[in-house]
Amino acid sequence: MRSGYVVDEATSVLRPIVGLPGSAYLGRAIPLPFLAASAIAVAGGSSLIVNSTGDEPHAYLVRKLDEPEPEAIRLAPADRVFAGIRANTALLYSAREGIVRLVFALDKAPSTGPEVREAALGGKPVAGAIDEESGCAWLAVRSEDTAIVSLCPDRPGEPRVQRQLGPIDITTMTYWKRNGLLFAQRKEHRVSILRAPIATGMQSIVASAGDGLADPAGIQPAPGARIVIVQGEPARLMIADPSRKDPPVFADLPVAAELLDYLSPDRILSVNRVSASPLVVLDAEQEFASYYIPPAGDPE
Repeated sequence: MRSGYVVDEATSVLRPIVGLPGSAYLGRAIPLPFLAASAIAVAGGSSLIVNSTGDEPHAYLVRKLDEPEPEAIRLAPADRVFAGIRANTALLYSAREGIVRLVFALDKAPSTGPEVREAALGGKPVAGAIDEESGCAWLAVRSEDTAIVSLCPDRPGEPRVQRQLGPIDITTMTYWKRNGLLFAQRKEHRVSILRAPIATGMQSIVASAGDGLADPAGIQPAPGARIVIVQGEPARLMIADPSRKDPPVFADLPVAAELLDYLSPDRILSVNRVSASPLVVLDAEQEFASYYIPPAGDPE
């Protein structure tokens, strides 16, 4: 059983997580026709978008992961990908070109939309998220101020400014199904929600320094209408009630968090990159208990 896939940055290869946390390990490298820089799960976890290394990185849709040689479909130049584990669309951003492209039908025959330049967005994308139901991408775009811009499959070349947020720095963002956009301001030690509809919905604080939050490195919706937030320094996680009726719950992490990505739907989340440090994951079915995932010398 494989419970997710990660890039081993020390060797630029893709590795599976074999087994479930508590007895899982990183398996042998999965053969790819390029060196991997990062990966994010899409299409219900059945496929990945993997970025290549190098001066001209590209994004690839990698699927048929259980086969001896997975299928790798070259999509477009990109050094950053905004996606979601249940989403069938993703947004590819090439900072070198200053271009974003929406890619859709990831569960079928992927199609790449037209190029959208930073000038059309109104600035540089700094964070992004995907609404898994509509397939729309939401971008935090920064120039002098920060704006929330949407790009949807029915008009993939026509960005629309949905909301102006003023001179704030958004460091990470995710879409909470039917609720709205969650976003973190790392320097301000704050996580907020922008309720749907994004253009007119209420903006409110989910957690802040006054609640004990510091250095939010990643955010994701959690079962039970809760939000899980991981911190860099101090290294711990926070489970917050967005209604603010219940006090937050904290737990220490064994490493400083760098991110928070679902590796399998609703269950396994990674909090760091695999390089000199071993992978650490959270198990949502075990109240977000943390586990080391060691490399294994034994074959699968």
